[in-house]
Amino acid sequence: MISGDSPFVIIGERINPTGRKVLAAEMKDGVMDRVRSDAQAQAAAGAHMLDVNAGIPAIDEPALLVAAIKAVMEVTDLPICIDSSIIEALEAGLSAYEGKALVNSVTAEEDRLERILPLVKTARHHHRPDRDDGRRRSDVRRHHAGDHAAHPR
Repeated sequence: MISGDSPFVIIGERINPTGRKVLAAEMKDGVMDRVRSDAQAQAAAGAHMLDVNAGIPAIDEPALLVAAIKAVMEVTDLPICIDSSIIEALEAGLSAYEGKALVNSVTAEEDRLERILPLVKTARHHHRPDRDDGRRRSDVRRHHAGDHAAHPR
């Protein structure tokens, strides 16, 4: 997906319950219709990859992330970016995804990297370090492979 031949990728980021009360409520109830429709809409709008986030307080994030990833896989073949700061959720998402995912929301703290990078290496997924400069993210981002992705071997 991200390579020297294709260094820029448009990532759709609508599948995120943060600030979206209706989506958060539906996801809590296990209703993934809006997740599916957001995935389809972003694919139709030209996204190359879809970010999937299930960060809702006081919920089983690993299970919810798996459900959201499966819902996305039902409606599109676009690769996904698994977006969670919870290591167990990343592990569950990587196990559930049938493809090569980008891993998002990983900070460069040594103890976290020691736990996450083996997951990434074992699963042969891409890792994009999270920005920690307080800038807001837009719904669709462009990432330059040289700045944001490591390709584990």
